[in-house]
Amino acid sequence: TTMLGCFLVGIIGVTALYIIGTIGTNTSTPSGSSMSSTPRSSTFYNTASSLNVRAEPKPDAKVVGKLGFGEQVQVTAGTETTGGEHTWVKVKQGWVVKDYLATKRPLSEQEKIAGKVPQQSGWDGSYLEVKQYLREAMHDPSSLEWEGCTKVFWEKDRQAYLVGCIYRGNNAFGAKVKNANWFIIKHGVVIDTKESDAYSWK
Repeated sequence: TTMLGCFLVGIIGVTALYIIGTIGTNTSTPSGSSMSSTPRSSTFYNTASSLNVRAEPKPDAKVVGKLGFGEQVQVTAGTETTGGEHTWVKVKQGWVVKDYLATKRPLSEQEKIAGKVPQQSGWDGSYLEVKQYLREAMHDPSSLEWEGCTKVFWEKDRQAYLVGCIYRGNNAFGAKVKNANWFIIKHGVVIDTKESDAYSWK
């Protein structure tokens, strides 16, 4: 069976993975701290792998939440203060060390290697990189229809992103058939494809 051009008939279930959640609680502003103004931009991103959110701007204060790598937070204006050896700022959940915040979202190790993470369309569940590839490879690009795609995986051996998609299209005889393939993506381009049984869909 060829990768593309001849379509495999059959439906394969797609399991969505990787749901990421965050933890947070509101806390009150402590008194007796030395305050100064915050930078103009109130939007910051966490650059640490995991950043503790504390109830007070002190290194030994109770941990009330955590920020994941690259997580966006809003800093409350006028709350920059010192506590211990660090400068702290107030976010919705509590207090965090300002040293680990940046005004630009940091790139993950995977993004540094393979570029921007492919984004799944909220309209038809497809990926632009895959759609562009299929439109060039299919016998009749105008017949392309989507059944669904997986979330993005990381292909360690290829050091690239991996997504699985199920789609329909007309073959050389004009009959609409289904196919399922895995697509390896790097720097916004499909660099390879695999048959449906190359990886687990579950």
